Amino acid sequence: MIISNLNFKKDFTFRYIFLFILVLFVFQSCGVEDFDEKNVLNCSDIMFESGKATINGKLMNGSCFITDANNSLVELRSYKAGVKSGRQRGYYVGSDKVQYEGFIKKGEIHGPYKRYYINGNIESEGQFNKGFYSGKWNFFDENGDIILRKLYSKKNGKLIDSIWVN
Repeated sequence: MIISNLNFKKDFTFRYIFLFILVLFVFQSCGVEDFDEKNVLNCSDIMFESGKATINGKLMNGSCFITDANNSLVELRSYKAGVKSGRQRGYYVGSDKVQYEGFIKKGEIHGPYKRYYINGNIESEGQFNKGFYSGKWNFFDENGDIILRKLYSKKNGKLIDSIWVN
């Protein structure tokens, strides 16, 4: 009886570990990855072959940065299998201030998105679904006060309603 109880506990533990690893794999493959800060390349090193980003003859997997003529950061991009995918971040030219941040999945903007004023306050925030506005979007003035709310169809991105807030 003791031996079968130990086997049950081992089997039960193995199943939970396997399930945990499976959930982590699924989450990682959903395109919610962040920048690989330690291995960010310069996007000027990337070549495009048949519409896909490559580096040293291999499909680009990871992050790269774009700079302007003064070597100021302009954009951070992520790629997966040669296609823009994952977190994307743009900066105001000549500044380290974030202008926008969002996600791309399989080459289309998809997921949460925020755009910022140069003072750091949020200008707009909402969701994209396969390149289209989706659901509730909020728009703010430079002081951070909400001024407009819009509601978009989650199916096709068409505007359903908009409300100006006083």
